[in-house]
Amino acid sequence: MKPFWRNVSIAIWLPVQATLAGCTGTDDCSQPLSDNLLENPRFELNEQGTPDGWYSTQHAGTRAYRVTAKDGVLTIGKFDEQAWFYFAQKVKIPDRDSQHLRFSAEIKLDMAVDPLHAFEQGGGLSLKIRGTSNNRSNRLLLSSLLDHEPRLGKTDWVPVAVTVVVPPGSETVTAGFLHQANGTLEVRNPGLHWVKESCGESAAHQ
Repeated sequence: MKPFWRNVSIAIWLPVQATLAGCTGTDDCSQPLSDNLLENPRFELNEQGTPDGWYSTQHAGTRAYRVTAKDGVLTIGKFDEQAWFYFAQKVKIPDRDSQHLRFSAEIKLDMAVDPLHAFEQGGGLSLKIRGTSNNRSNRLLLSSLLDHEPRLGKTDWVPVAVTVVVPPGSETVTAGFLHQANGTLEVRNPGLHWVKESCGESAAHQ
């Protein structure tokens, strides 16, 4: 199985207020109201050896992460010094009957703190919503980064999820997996669904 890679220029994480709830363990606290909005949730590779629907980017510099997909499992491993790697897909927000959007997956961690950067440490879910605000388009309206546990350490497969209240004016959601520490992050069975209600306690993140 050939690894795949797309190198993109430097990016900056912006702090944006998000109302969300984090889910861990086996809690079945949100009723799906839609099919999975994600394309190719098994990360199946096309003839070019890349997964349709997904893209990737890293912090800066030369390639520092190795990415493979096999039997529905995405593996992101770090082999050189860079602060973060992001693997995601962008989805147009369709008409909906709910304000709550839930992003979930099973993750398997073998990750330790990277002392060379000051970003939030860990690996797991990232969700960003863009839309129109104050008559300006393509604004970042919501950002949820690693708002779940576990996100560090060595684990077996564990389900994690975040449920967000979608802001007015939202147009697109980018759902993906952030590697922001040392070690390896594995992902399987990702899902993005409209749900009946949020899961757990809500919190405002500035």
